[in-house]
Amino acid sequence: MRDIYSDLIEKNNHKQIFLFCLESFNFQNKTLLYESDHLHKTFIMLLNRTYRDYYKLYNIILKLFDEYKLENKTQKKHPEYRDLDVNADFSLEEISNIHDDVIYLTCVLIDKYKESEALIRQYKTKSKTGIYIVNLINTIEYDNAILKDQIDLYINYLFFFQDTQTTYLSKLNKKMESFLNEIEDDIKFQDETEEMRSESQAEQDINQVINQDEQVTNQDINQDEQVTNQDENLVGINSTELNENIGIGIQENPMLVNIETQNSKAVNEKRRMRGRNNGITMF
Repeated sequence: MRDIYSDLIEKNNHKQIFLFCLESFNFQNKTLLYESDHLHKTFIMLLNRTYRDYYKLYNIILKLFDEYKLENKTQKKHPEYRDLDVNADFSLEEISNIHDDVIYLTCVLIDKYKESEALIRQYKTKSKTGIYIVNLINTIEYDNAILKDQIDLYINYLFFFQDTQTTYLSKLNKKMESFLNEIEDDIKFQDETEEMRSESQAEQDINQVINQDEQVTNQDINQDEQVTNQDENLVGINSTELNENIGIGIQENPMLVNIETQNSKAVNEKRRMRGRNNGITMF
């Protein structure tokens, strides 16, 4: 639409009144651009929020790694997120990378919890020998229970993030589809060559129909002429022509008159049936 508007301005800028008339088209273009820009900014904002969720959860989990002296094997440097820069653009690849790292860190914490559970079972076996390590066992169980609750909490965070992100993006997707449908319903772009080709094809179809009608009409006329010739052969010499040429009044044969009348009715009936098929009432 920008290209069309630029072309119209270039070809009609010699009169102010023409430019005035093009303002309506310019406003139409601006409204579509405004809606498109709004949808794009909303999409960027949602991507920003998605990255923010995983980035902050990633750093929260890293604090547990420091507390439990766990090694972070991801070795990836993710772009820093700044709370004041809510319009920062993050790619889908960056979001996918930090999401995968959050999943990896959570799995490492689960492995740590399982190791602590195995260690608690070993200590309980040793305590049965009479050594006083019950307080140590209770403390490790308490610490491991906290770790389990934290893991469950982080997993619930992930489920919540994914649910809300899917909801927001689904709503945006519906708005984008609605916007595209409005454009397709209001504006029809068609190539001029394609339009000329369509008009030419339509004209050819009309001419073909006309030729077919003419052929059918000619066939009907030929059939009528054949029927008339057959009637003349059956009847023989017409009595009226004989009277005019010779000047002698001859009484017509009733049998021949009856045959001629029947043939004439048959011809009229055929014409009436063809007229009825073509939508024409024959009298």
